[in-house]
Amino acid sequence: MECIERDPGYAAALSDTHIARRVRVADFLTVPAEPRFDRVLMNPPFTRGTDIAHVTHALRFLKPDGVLVSVMWWTVTEQTGSTAAFRNLVEQRGGLAEALPARAFAQSGTTTGTFLVAIPAIRPADARPMVWPARDIHAQDTEELGTPADIAAEIVAYLHTAVAAFKEVAAALTKPAPTTVPGDIEVS
Repeated sequence: MECIERDPGYAAALSDTHIARRVRVADFLTVPAEPRFDRVLMNPPFTRGTDIAHVTHALRFLKPDGVLVSVMWWTVTEQTGSTAAFRNLVEQRGGLAEALPARAFAQSGTTTGTFLVAIPAIRPADARPMVWPARDIHAQDTEELGTPADIAAEIVAYLHTAVAAFKEVAAALTKPAPTTVPGDIEVS
């Protein structure tokens, strides 16, 4: 696993966890994209829509069968002029979104509403219509996730769920599709 972190202090802390093989200090948005990753796991900054910019850039790092999972700021779920293009991108790719508990990152100093988004590099053949979470889904839920390691573990668990779903899609894609001949007769 590789990690890119802009803040040298955070990069050092991440490096000390030994979770990532390589921790690079850089502004992620300036890193040239190469489609070489199967999975991208993110917790981008939320200020002024930068989460959208980071996730959009990160999608360019995915291999064709890859999946990106990111924590995002709640405002992305709201249909506005600044979120419309990103929401459309997620919907076109057959992405999934799930609300996180209220104040899920309060222990880390972030009390804004958040959700997880999973976006495949290429839309799965059986992708269902996108349903954006509603703000009140977890309004009564005050459970906190705990330490950054706990947060990462939970995100990884969501990633495993997303990967399992995409493996099912991949398996379905290996089956020959029925063909249709004139007269609407299905041939298997």
